[in-house]
Amino acid sequence: MEDARTLTCVSGDNTHVFLSPFSPADLRAWKRSRRSRLGKYSTQNPLLNLPRDAQTYELSALNEGMFFDLELPLAWRALTGQKEERMERLWMYVVAL
Repeated sequence: MEDARTLTCVSGDNTHVFLSPFSPADLRAWKRSRRSRLGKYSTQNPLLNLPRDAQTYELSALNEGMFFDLELPLAWRALTGQKEERMERLWMYVVAL
């Protein structure tokens, strides 16, 4: 997970939305296992600096529609240029600054 991928969106009212294939549990586990080497990544990836009050939403075929899991890898590749073979869910983190 050293190449934790995220897509960042910023709105006019200082709300930041981060989209990532990594769940909050994945992020916590990564922080615990890599504590000694986190300094290298903390400035590069906003997921490592999320405040505790960040709103978290799980997006999947169950709550976004039956074609979500088929279209998600295509949309992710188009927006980020990163190829994801098997993406079944996406996590959205919302932070109001």
